[in-house]
Amino acid sequence: MDNLDPNPIYDVFLSSEIEPDSNQSYTSCLCSCLQKAGISVFRDDDALPRNEDNHHISPSQLQAIQNSRISVVVLTEGYAGSERCLQVLEQILECHRIAGQFVLPVFLGLYLDAVRFQIGAFGRAFEDLTKRISDKDQVECWKIAFARICRIRPNHWTRTSYSNNSHVEVDFKETWSDNDKDIKEHVELVRGMLKRTDLFIAEYPMGAYRAYLVPLLLEPKPTGVVLLGIWGMVGIGKTTLAKSIYNQIGDNFEGKSFLPNIKHVWEQQTRRAYLQERLLMDICIPSERQVKIDSIENGKKKLKEILSHKKLLVVLDDVNKLEQLNALCGSRGWFGPGSMIIITTRDRGLLRNVDMMVGVDHVHEMKEMDENESFEIFNRCAFKSHGFDYRKDKRDISAFNTQAAVAYAGRLPLALEVLGSKIFTSFNLDSALDRCTESLHPVLKKVFKRHIDDDLIGTEKEIFLDAACFLNGMNRDEVVEALNAFGDFAKIGIRNLEDKCFVAFDHMNNLGMHVLLRDFGREILGEQIRVEPAPWLYDAVLSFTEDIPTTFISDLYTFLTSAGICVFMDCNHETRRVDRISLSLLQAIGRSRISIVVLSTQYANSRWCLQELEKIIECHRKIGQVVVPVFYGIDPSEVLNETGVFGRVVENLFKRFSVEGDMENRWRVAILEIGRIEGITIADFGNKCEDITKIVKHVTHHLDMFIVDHPVGVEARVQDLIQLLNCEKSKDVLLLGIWGMGGSGKTPIAKVTCNKLCRDYKGRGIFLQNISEVWKKDNGQVYLKEKLLSGIHETTQENNKSGGKKLMERLRNERVFVVLDDVDRLEQLNSLCGSREWFGPGSVIIITTRNKRLLNELGVDYVYQMKEMDKSESLMLFSWHAFKQPCPRDDFRALSRDVVAYCGGLPLALEVLGSELYGEREKVEWRRTLQGCKIIPHPTIYKVLKRSFDGLSDSRVENIFLEIACFYIGLDQNEVVQKLNNDFGDSAETVVAALVERCLVTVDKMNKIRMHVLLRNMGIEIFRQRQ
Repeated sequence: MDNLDPNPIYDVFLSSEIEPDSNQSYTSCLCSCLQKAGISVFRDDDALPRNEDNHHISPSQLQAIQNSRISVVVLTEGYAGSERCLQVLEQILECHRIAGQFVLPVFLGLYLDAVRFQIGAFGRAFEDLTKRISDKDQVECWKIAFARICRIRPNHWTRTSYSNNSHVEVDFKETWSDNDKDIKEHVELVRGMLKRTDLFIAEYPMGAYRAYLVPLLLEPKPTGVVLLGIWGMVGIGKTTLAKSIYNQIGDNFEGKSFLPNIKHVWEQQTRRAYLQERLLMDICIPSERQVKIDSIENGKKKLKEILSHKKLLVVLDDVNKLEQLNALCGSRGWFGPGSMIIITTRDRGLLRNVDMMVGVDHVHEMKEMDENESFEIFNRCAFKSHGFDYRKDKRDISAFNTQAAVAYAGRLPLALEVLGSKIFTSFNLDSALDRCTESLHPVLKKVFKRHIDDDLIGTEKEIFLDAACFLNGMNRDEVVEALNAFGDFAKIGIRNLEDKCFVAFDHMNNLGMHVLLRDFGREILGEQIRVEPAPWLYDAVLSFTEDIPTTFISDLYTFLTSAGICVFMDCNHETRRVDRISLSLLQAIGRSRISIVVLSTQYANSRWCLQELEKIIECHRKIGQVVVPVFYGIDPSEVLNETGVFGRVVENLFKRFSVEGDMENRWRVAILEIGRIEGITIADFGNKCEDITKIVKHVTHHLDMFIVDHPVGVEARVQDLIQLLNCEKSKDVLLLGIWGMGGSGKTPIAKVTCNKLCRDYKGRGIFLQNISEVWKKDNGQVYLKEKLLSGIHETTQENNKSGGKKLMERLRNERVFVVLDDVDRLEQLNSLCGSREWFGPGSVIIITTRNKRLLNELGVDYVYQMKEMDKSESLMLFSWHAFKQPCPRDDFRALSRDVVAYCGGLPLALEVLGSELYGEREKVEWRRTLQGCKIIPHPTIYKVLKRSFDGLSDSRVENIFLEIACFYIGLDQNEVVQKLNNDFGDSAETVVAALVERCLVTVDKMNKIRMHVLLRNMGIEIFRQRQ
C-alpha cells in the first residue's frame, strides 16, 4: 500500500458492488448528496466499464483509495461475491490501519452478523466466490477483512449524535431519495469525519498511553532539533505509537507532517521525490504549496531552504534505508529550532547513522504488550468487550481458552488482532483456535514474508533460518561457533539480525526470538524440505554418532547397498563437530522410506543427533515413515526411561548447553518415542556380520511393504497368500488367482507377495501390470511378451522380436515368479501362460482378475478371494489419507465413521475420499461431499468400477445388472431369477451366475441377492443417465 496523498484528490472514496444504472439507488443518492454538500467523491463502480467482468481492482481505484481522506464501504448481499470488491476492501482497511484513513461501513439490507460470520445471502455469495478461488490463504485474508470492517464504529470518531449507537445498519429499499433520513444522517457522519485533523490510531489502541511518556524521555531543546527513533519488530505497534504522539503534541508546532509507509513508497522510483513534495505541502501555507521537485537532490535543497526556519513535527514511518532518511531529513540543520523528528523503523542500525553519523537523541525500543494489555486487546477483537460478555455473544464462549490464544500470539499486537479477528468471525471457537495454532495465519505469513524479503539480504536469511530452527536458546559464543561455516560473517550476521529485530539476546546472553517469527522461519525451512509420501529419493537414511566404530557403519552401508537398497549417509564431520545439522540431511530424512537410527550411549551427547532424531520422529508421525532403531551396546529400556549411562548423557547435554524449553521437550519426546519402537539390539560385538545381516533383513522386510503409501491390512493378506503357495515344499508349477471387485486391493497384495518371494527366482520376479489396458494398445500384446522375456533373461526388448513364437521354449527350463495383473480376457492368459508346461519346476504364476471364470478355465491351483476391509482397518486407512495419522481427529470421528460406512470396506474408495477430504476442516463440507457422492458417485471411483460393467458381454446382461441394482437387492435369488426370466426370457440364472463370477453381484448364505453399495450406486447412476 502506498501513502495517502497530502492534499487528497477526493474527500470520499465510495465503494459498492456494481449497481444497475439508476439515480434512485442508495449509493447514487448518497453520492449525489455528498457532492451537493461540497464533498468530492470517487465512486469506484463509475471507474468500471459496464457489462464487463471486473474481477480485479484497477489502478485508478487503487490510487483513489490512497488519495482519499475517508472511505465509505456500502456492504450489500452481493458485495462478498465480487473479487474486485474484496480487493478494494483489503486496500481500504490497509489505509485505515497504517495511514490513519477514516472508514465508514454501511450495512445495507444486512445485519452485522451476516458479514461477521458470512451467513445468509451474503455468506452464499462469498461461498460461490471462494469455490472459484484456488488461493485459500487469500480467502482467509478476506475473512479477517470482514472482521475488521465489522469492528469499526464511526460514532467514536465524530461529534455527531448518530441515532444508531454502534454501527450503520440500514434497511434495504428499492428506491431512495435525497430526503431520506438515513442518507442525511450518513452525510452528517462524513462531514463530522472531515472536520477531524488528527489521525486515526487504532480500533483498540492498547498501549497508546506511551505517547505521553515517550516525549518526556527527551530533554527539551528549544534551540535545537530532537531526533527520536521508535524501534521494534514488525507488528509490534511502532506506527500506532507514532500516530498517537503525533495527535497528542502536534498542535504545539507551526507545522506537522506524517509520512506513512515510506519503505513501500520508496520502492517506486517515480514516487521518491513525491515524498519530499508531500512533506512540503503538509507544512507550507497554501500559497507555498505549489512546489514541484524534479530530483531527489533538488528536493534536499528545497527542504532545507523552506523548512529551516519553522518549528515542525515530522514523522517518518517505516523507514528501512539510510537513503530515505538522507532524502527527507539529511541533518538537524534542515529544521527550525524546537522541531521534533520521529522515525519508526525495524533497523536500529539506521538510527545510529542518521544526521551525518551522529545518530538520534533517543531510541525507544518497543516491547511486547504486558499480560493485561494482551488479554484486553484480544478480548476486544474477539468478543468486542474487555472480557467475556455473555449477554451480547450468542456463542458458547464460557470454556474458550483465552490464555492459550494470547500465549500463541506472543503478546504481539498484530497477532492478537488477527487471531482475535479470526475468533470474532467463527462459530466454533475451539476449532478456529486449533486451526490458527496449527499453522501461521495467512495474514501473518504475508507480513513476516515481506519483513524477511525486505530486510534480509543473502547470507542473513540463511543465518536467520538456522537461528529459528536450531540455535534458539544457545549462548552467543555457541551460536557463533555453530555458524562457523559462514566464516567472519557469522558475528556480523548475528549483529545485523539483532539490529533488524529478528533475534535478541537476554541478560544471560542466550539467543531468543519471537515465537511466531521463529515458527515462520521453521515453516520456511519446512517448505524447503517438505516431502510427499512419494516419490522417494532414498530407501533409507542412516543416523549415527561418531562413537560407533567406523568399520561397523561402513560395513552396514556396504551391505545395504549390496542388497539393492539406496542409502543416504552424511559423512560431513565438520558440521557434526559443531552440532549444526545440514539442510541436505534434513531433506534426505524427509525423502526416505526408512530411517535407521544407530543408538549408542553417547548418541544424546550430540545436538546434531538429537536434531536428526526430532526430524525422523516427525516424519514417522506425519507421513508414516518407518523407523528402525539399532541399540548398539545399550539396552532399549535405558533409552525409553533415560536411565543408566544414556540418561546421564542426556542430562549432561542440557546442563552443558543452553537449549530453549520447547526444544528440550521436543528432544525428550523424540527419545521417548524411539525407545518405544521395536528394533534390533546388539550386545555382543563379536558377531558383526550376523548383526548387520539381521539389520539388512529387517530393512528389506519393511521395503517389501512399500507398495502403497499406507499398507493397512496388507501384511495379513500377504501371509494368507504365502501360506497358500507353500512354495518351498512344492516342486510343481503353482498357479494362483487373486479374485475381487475393482479397487479391492488385488494389485498391492500381488506386488508385496512378489517382492517378498521373488529374490530366489530367475529375474527376481516379473510383474506385468495393467494387462487389460496394455492389451488394447497398438503392439500391446507383443510388448507384454517382450517384457516377460526381457525380465527373465535380462535382455533388451529389441532382442526379443520373436518372443511370441518362442515364449514357451525360453521359459520351460526357468524357475520364475510371474504376476499377470488385471487380466480380463482368456486370450491374454493363453498368450502369456498357456499352460503349466510353459514354465520350469517350482515356478509361481499369480493372476489378478475381476472374472473368476478365467481362473477356472485356466485351472489354477488356488483362488484367493479378496475380502472387504473390516471397520477397524477401514477407519485406519481412511484416517491415513484424510488426517495423515492412523486415527481420525476427535471432532471428526463420527463423520469419519459415516464416510467409512459409505465406502463399504473398499480400499479404493477409502483412499479417494480420504484424499479428497484431506485439509478440509469444515464439517459442513464433509457432509456436503458425502451427500454428493451418495447422489452422484465420485468420478474416480465410478470410472474404476464401471470398467467391470463395460466388460459385460452384451446389452441383455447389462440390463439385467441394472435391474438388479435398482430393484432386486435383498430379494431371494430364486425369486429374482423368476422375475428376470419373465422380463428378459430364459437363462437369467446363467446371467446372474456370470455377474457373481465378475464380482458385480453376490449371493449370501440366506440365498439373498447382494451388491456392494458403491456398485449399486454406479448401477443406479448408469440407469439414470440412460433414462
